[in-house]
Amino acid sequence: MKNITEQLKETIVEELYEIETSEGCHEDYIEDYETELDFYLSNVMSDTYETYVKEYCSENFDIAISNELTFKIIDDLIDKIKDNN
Repeated sequence: MKNITEQLKETIVEELYEIETSEGCHEDYIEDYETELDFYLSNVMSDTYETYVKEYCSENFDIAISNELTFKIIDDLIDKIKDNN
């Protein structure tokens, strides 16, 4: 497994943030949630998001990431969504 830089991790978080805060990237609707924040976090909080992040990194950056790094990326993404919405 390749170690990634902090800058690459931040790039991944930023790209995932752009995806998750775009209504068109969700299969459900913002109107189905009490708040926009709940909507934006809906995918990130799902049980399958860990797999999504690993596949995203593999397909877009040609890297395999550890479970620990996956959860760090998810935690950083949740914080970014909460801070900006």
